[in-house]
Amino acid sequence: MVKNTIPSSVVLVDAYSWIFRSYYALPDFRSRSGEPTSAIHGFLSTLPKLADFAGEDSGMRPEMAVFFDLGGPQERLAAYADYKANRPETPEDLKSQIPHIEDALDAMALPRVAIHGVEADDVIASAALALAGRGRRVYVASPDKDFFQILSDRVRIIRTAARMEDLVLFDEGKLMEKFGLTPSAMVDYYALVGDAVDNVPGVRGIGEKTAGKLLAKYPTLDDIYANLDHIPPKTAKLLSAGRDTAYLCRDLVRLRTDIDVAVTPAVLSPGRFDRPRLEKLLTKLDLERLKSRLLGESLL
Repeated sequence: MVKNTIPSSVVLVDAYSWIFRSYYALPDFRSRSGEPTSAIHGFLSTLPKLADFAGEDSGMRPEMAVFFDLGGPQERLAAYADYKANRPETPEDLKSQIPHIEDALDAMALPRVAIHGVEADDVIASAALALAGRGRRVYVASPDKDFFQILSDRVRIIRTAARMEDLVLFDEGKLMEKFGLTPSAMVDYYALVGDAVDNVPGVRGIGEKTAGKLLAKYPTLDDIYANLDHIPPKTAKLLSAGRDTAYLCRDLVRLRTDIDVAVTPAVLSPGRFDRPRLEKLLTKLDLERLKSRLLGESLL
């Protein structure tokens, strides 16, 4: 069970999304010994930004927890063997940075959460709704579109803009502005249009504009298929041919929210750090500017 019931704000960080973004967005930083550090530098630098961003929105100093994938998306792979099959292998010089990131998080006294065989997205969604149900303002820090489906008056999403250093807040109003849809419609929306990032195919021939119009008139996938006779013949034919795929994709993109997640979020504060451990790690990696920032006065 999610532990912490204090009525404050909390940031749930989708670790690998920010780690990968840092790795590919930043120059090939390396220590004097040649050890790669781009992902370490980018990810750890992002944590204070996320905390500040959420704090400015909520007016509260947020707590944080960091979520990792562990063991692969077993449930979705069982349903669709090509799920995420388009993802390239993780580069070795990125893999080598993960243990350092985990070590740094432990030194910063920030909880790390991972459940073997369960995607981090599902764990985050479950934790987000549990915390929101206990009165917390929850910020999910992830560029993953699947999280649109759990937006509510207590759950918001922090995403990256075009530039990595810029952050964008998504709430229900922002979602309506961008898609013209409510959070509950987003599962069916991506069931229709698919998601290239996760290799979810969607219904062939149904694009974003068509999907948006369909769901604006018929609120669910079931409603759409119950009204094929009232939909323009060309679109109805595409939908009919892709019915099985649509329902498979709906299962793939729908996040689980029933997972019992044991996590106690914590405030990002140097006063809670194992300072010698963190300083030793960052010194070893020649991350002097990052060390100054994380261990300096600005986070107190």
